Amino acid sequence: RWNLSPRATFAWSPFRSGSLTVRGSYGYFYDWVAGDLYKQTLLVDGLRQRELNVWNPAYPYEGAGDVSSAPTNRYLWSDGLSLPNAHRMNLGVERTLSANARLSATYSRGWGKGLLRGRNLNVPVNGVRPDPSLANDIALVADAASRSESLGVMFSLVRMDWKRTYVSANYTWSRNDTNTGGAFSLPASGDDLEAEWGPASNDVRHRLGASLGMQPVKNLSLGLTARVQSGMPYNVTT
Repeated sequence: RWNLSPRATFAWSPFRSGSLTVRGSYGYFYDWVAGDLYKQTLLVDGLRQRELNVWNPAYPYEGAGDVSSAPTNRYLWSDGLSLPNAHRMNLGVERTLSANARLSATYSRGWGKGLLRGRNLNVPVNGVRPDPSLANDIALVADAASRSESLGVMFSLVRMDWKRTYVSANYTWSRNDTNTGGAFSLPASGDDLEAEWGPASNDVRHRLGASLGMQPVKNLSLGLTARVQSGMPYNVTT
């Protein structure tokens, strides 16, 4: 309502030499509601475009025959929909090890609220849909959440006096959990979002990277970059 998105930062260097610096920040952010979501509610309204469900199809699938009268899904825009928002804070330490080497570590934590998900208004009761003319009647609501944290460590070495050599290495551990699969996604537990918590689709626990650059001879530069990360979540819905 007030469109306020405050951010605050600080940096503190306790020693005169500046060899140690502590940094911190906090921010409150809003996210957009994509225009394509609103377009989907206008198109897939049960009339203009139809989205049909085929239950227990045979394999190989040879078509469902006449599906012109099959119930279709419908997507609804919710009045009073608010923008998703998030808090994020960072705390970091940077240490100068020598005239050429630096080591830094940063911890980040975030909380997301008002994230989008779907609510099925046409859930079967005793196997019967309240509105038989529709399959899933999905309303867009903003009551889901997320939480994330990460810890990153980076080392860098710069030797401009020796073949312009630059070496860096970094490692990041992170975790990103949520109780929504995205806008219009239907929770398996209905409105019991506490039972829906799990890894987000972009949850990558471990990342490791390294870079090397140098100028072995005049007018010739060489660079090498390596990056390794653990796998992303794989979801199977039955």
